[in-house]
Amino acid sequence: MERRTIPSLLELRTESEGEAGVMAGYAAVFNQDADIGGMWRERIRPGAFMDTLKRGDEVFALFNHDPSQVLARNILADGTRGGLRMHEDRSGLKVSIRPYDTPTGREVLTLVKEGGIDKMSFAFLVEDEVWSRKDGVDVREITKVRLFDVSPVTFPAYSGTSISARAMEARAAFDASVDSPLPPMEPVPQEVPVDLVPADPETPVISIPEPLPDPEPVHDPEPMPEPESQAANPDPIDSPAEPTDVTWEAELEAERLKGLEVLTHGIR
Repeated sequence: MERRTIPSLLELRTESEGEAGVMAGYAAVFNQDADIGGMWRERIRPGAFMDTLKRGDEVFALFNHDPSQVLARNILADGTRGGLRMHEDRSGLKVSIRPYDTPTGREVLTLVKEGGIDKMSFAFLVEDEVWSRKDGVDVREITKVRLFDVSPVTFPAYSGTSISARAMEARAAFDASVDSPLPPMEPVPQEVPVDLVPADPETPVISIPEPLPDPEPVHDPEPMPEPESQAANPDPIDSPAEPTDVTWEAELEAERLKGLEVLTHGIR
């Protein structure tokens, strides 16, 4: 748990004559840098208290953060609203405290009325934060907190600051990430052609066959020519035989026939 104290111009308001009054002021302000013990600078971002307020976390108003000096609380034991009211505005966490009618409550009201107390503080647990470095100084920006109590205090501004071990560890981790050199980048592995890989004598060499070429496209066979018609090409069986050359025997027979014809004419 951590605590921060700011000069919040805590004031006393009375709603009617004879009423004890209500203390009002800011327990935290936004975007205001604070030097945390010379170790880092710190600011609270707007919206840091929204979640804890919406959840209805139980919060007490104490005097000097002393749990034995309860002034009020936001939620009573029966679930009704108590004398501590809180809300965020553009400036910070605005609180109003209507203290119990107890010796402590009356004492604190008198101190505020007389100007003996003009500061507020709040106790919280950081749920989210952002670390950075500006001009060589670490900067912590608180973005989300769990609120535990708000308190009128007698301490001067931030002298009552307490720092959690978690905050110290977070700051040390940030410093280590900023101050340590970046790790060397590993070389990006590149693909090596198979032919350039050195052969291991103990490893059998496996030859990888080259891919087969694509098969040539198969074309349809050319159509066979249609047979010519019977008139153009008559069947050789039905066709008359072509005349052959006249042999010497045929010539001799022709001469003999002529001789007989002459002889016949002579007889007549």
